[in-house]
Amino acid sequence: MKRLVLLTAAVVLAGCSYYADQRTADAAKVQMVGQSRAQVLACMGAPAGSAIADTSEVWSYGGNDQTVTMLMPAGTAALGVSHTYTCRAHVTFQEGRVVNVRYQSRGAFDAPDYVCGPLVQACVRR
Repeated sequence: MKRLVLLTAAVVLAGCSYYADQRTADAAKVQMVGQSRAQVLACMGAPAGSAIADTSEVWSYGGNDQTVTMLMPAGTAALGVSHTYTCRAHVTFQEGRVVNVRYQSRGAFDAPDYVCGPLVQACVRR
């Protein structure tokens, strides 16, 4: 019984972080608009890649892949199920200022961009 209570508490606490990271990713899409290149460099660091098209420059960030393993009860044993969540953040600049933040992510169905939260966390005001 004690193990069940501890497992339930761990799942609930993990869920709190999960939604907080989704809120952070959502907030960055609004709060980062208007930031300068220098501000983005200060809060996200150097991009993994960049591209220029017409009047826009896009900086790409990645590397926040997370593998989550859950133990599922299977009779008297437990079965481990793993899933990898990925995020690539793309910050678009025009005239030296952020005009758009978008994500290519594979997260959970109810919080698809939560895995992007840690990438942009330092750029978001609390």
